[in-house]
Amino acid sequence: MPPKKRGHNARGREKIFRNAVQHVHVGIGYNVLGAINMQPAGGFTDDWAPHPESEDCAFLTELNEQMLSHSTTDFKSFRWEVLDLCSSRALFQLNHRKIAQKLLLAMMNRDKFAEGFEAFARLTVAFAREMREKFFLYFECFHQAINGGIYDANGQLLADTRRLQLIFSAQAAWCREMRPFWLLQEQRKLVELVIKLYVRQMHDSKEYIRRLAAEVLASTCRMTRELLPLVLEVMCVDVVHDFKDYCGDDARKVRGADDDVDGMDNEEEYEESHGTIGTHHEEGNRVREVMGSKTNALTLDRLLRYQKERLSFLPVVDSLCFFAADVLRGIRGSLNTNFENFYVVLIYVFGLSKRTNFSSAYDSGYGVNEQEFFGFTVEEAEGFAHYTHWKELFLESREEYEKEGVEFVQQHGDTQTGVLGELVQMIGATSIGSALRTLIEEMPTPQPLPPQWVMLMMILRRIEMIVEACTHHRCKC
Repeated sequence: MPPKKRGHNARGREKIFRNAVQHVHVGIGYNVLGAINMQPAGGFTDDWAPHPESEDCAFLTELNEQMLSHSTTDFKSFRWEVLDLCSSRALFQLNHRKIAQKLLLAMMNRDKFAEGFEAFARLTVAFAREMREKFFLYFECFHQAINGGIYDANGQLLADTRRLQLIFSAQAAWCREMRPFWLLQEQRKLVELVIKLYVRQMHDSKEYIRRLAAEVLASTCRMTRELLPLVLEVMCVDVVHDFKDYCGDDARKVRGADDDVDGMDNEEEYEESHGTIGTHHEEGNRVREVMGSKTNALTLDRLLRYQKERLSFLPVVDSLCFFAADVLRGIRGSLNTNFENFYVVLIYVFGLSKRTNFSSAYDSGYGVNEQEFFGFTVEEAEGFAHYTHWKELFLESREEYEKEGVEFVQQHGDTQTGVLGELVQMIGATSIGSALRTLIEEMPTPQPLPPQWVMLMMILRRIEMIVEACTHHRCKC
């Protein structure tokens, strides 16, 4: 019996997959490298224009188109089941729930005859085009179904890079079809839900899952720049919650150490005066709970320890670095043609514009005002569709204090807001700095240096100064 070829065993396939998955991308900067084209058979149309009744149903057109290249048993069966339900646009709108149910079941099928997954993934793009803003209601269901495609019937990961790229390319195509509807205020709750789906993937243990989820969100923000503040807000909220948990654990450790020292003396004194210790424990626990909420303050010392011990190692912060790099990246080896616009939005949303390194640039008397530096003023930014209100998010704990019966002190609230504002600036400096370093490594370094390369080096140096200032707390907020 001839020996097996190299890589033709389980361990070899996993090793080959780990190396090959590094080249799987869905970002716009990689489209020239052979990315999967998820354009529907009907081509691109005017996003805002309503579908004319005489035009063929996009789902039906895609269904017939896929029949030419997919002759698998499961796809043929699916086509005959839904053909009568989508023969016209009116019938599709009438039966879209049945069609969605059958399409979801077909994608989740894992038996030995399930070979039409690619055709079903492409049909989801046509389904999103036909449903328009109503697809937000189906987004979570389709997201779970298509992401399950990377596993087989036994729950084992499929070492197939094309299938992985197909899954995330389809999701990027959904977001592209939803482009006209991301900024609608009546859809804000559903838009936040969609963003949270990808932020949840950014906590995955697999780096390539985190990276691809970040690239999907980045491709969406490149198409709709006004969505960028909301995406950053949802990402940073997870880090803020983790920091609050970190402070709570640290406060409990401090209280535990104090209780170990003073506990025995207090119990002996209480027994001498009251004779029992049961009531003393109950009262002591209640006092500790109330005092715990006071001592669970977010302090600058804990923030600095959190930055050194935990911040850079969070998966969501690592994903945020991928996200920022893909937003600023152009065709591989160059910068985005709108680099300056996206860069100032990132700086502004993270609050880094308040730092001395940036504020001095337009307050130094050289004739550069805030409007010219950022392209908008604070008053104009408040009119953005998804303007980020960090202060309201930071003061969500006001309700927790009221529930515990502890009066919320305004001074404590201002301190908490300042510390969390510092945390957001640290997140921004870390992610943008890492993204700029990645872009510099990708860019060629010819002689003489091009203006883009020099500008990027200057910006990176400014970000590094901010990171150093955040660490030592020497910079004005």
